Amino acid sequence: MGIRLLVAATAVALLPWSAGAQVGTADLDDFQLATGQDLVDLCSVAPGNPLYVEAKQFCFGFFSGVMYYHDAMATGTDFGRIVCPEERVTRDDAVDMFVAWAAANPEHLASDQPAEAVIRAALDKFGPCDE
Repeated sequence: MGIRLLVAATAVALLPWSAGAQVGTADLDDFQLATGQDLVDLCSVAPGNPLYVEAKQFCFGFFSGVMYYHDAMATGTDFGRIVCPEERVTRDDAVDMFVAWAAANPEHLASDQPAEAVIRAALDKFGPCDE
């Protein structure tokens, strides 16, 4: 699995971050997706936030892209599937899983790129595929 994991989630220098994952807040800067925390902000935005609709749509679009990319890479000859859940996972399930994982693992959010954080969360939840 080594090269597949390397492609999906490159080596990350962990930065300490004691504040924890903030949930329910989002602002325009979050749409730049500089960190995993930005994705958490967009995916967990509170309904009363003026950017609620845009943030949720962006979050769902991002997750759709990551899921389709993972599936497309797995159909090639160079890479296989990284994450193999036993049951079907919907996009909504994946977002909920990611937000819950982020709340329990805030130390990764400041240093991980958003896609890396999603893959890390999925690997923590479902484990890697059997070789």
